[in-house]
Order: sequence, then structure tokens, then C-alpha cells
Amino acid sequence: MNDVHCSRYVPKAGYWSSLKLAHPELLLGYISRTHWEEMVVPWLNRFMPIEEQRWKTKLYDPEKERELLRQSEAAHPLKDMFQREGVASRDLWFWGGLDRRRGLG
Repeated sequence: MNDVHCSRYVPKAGYWSSLKLAHPELLLGYISRTHWEEMVVPWLNRFMPIEEQRWKTKLYDPEKERELLRQSEAAHPLKDMFQREGVASRDLWFWGGLDRRRGLG
């Protein structure tokens, strides 16, 4: 349910629940609505359809997978964190998790 792979890897529908998509204010990493709309949504919209198509056709090519990951990292909303802290950064991994202390109101 609270899979944090969404924070780091190529966006997939299975990583981004409808709750996370509808309520970014519930994520562990504070993301303003403006930042969400300007930075995160374009990243999701660019890569989620690619993953959906690959899932439907069951196509997997390791070289294409590496290239897709590279492209996703280059377009990632927190790409500066990749450069500054590396891919093992705790902040990079967990920002997309749901903060269960926050409620829906």
C-alpha cells in the first residue's frame, strides 16, 4: 500500500495510487500544489503511459529499461537530489510515501 518505489523509479500506475495522485499533501515529503502541478505531474504524465504500454505488450528489453531509467532520472522532479546526495538518499526514496499521521480532513 505505501510503496515508496514511486519516489525513485520510472513512474508506474502500480506505484502511484489514486490517493497519492489526488492528495499530494498527504505525502511524506512536503510538496506544494504548485510544485506538484509544475514538476511532478509532467514527470508522471511522461513516463506512466510508457510503462502502461510495456505492461500491456509484455515487452521487456534490459537496454531499453536502463535507458528509460536514465531518462526518468534526468526528468525527475528531484533530479538535483540525485546529483547532490546520490540514489541512496533517504529523502529521495521516501518523499512519495504516504504520511499516515495526516488525515483527509
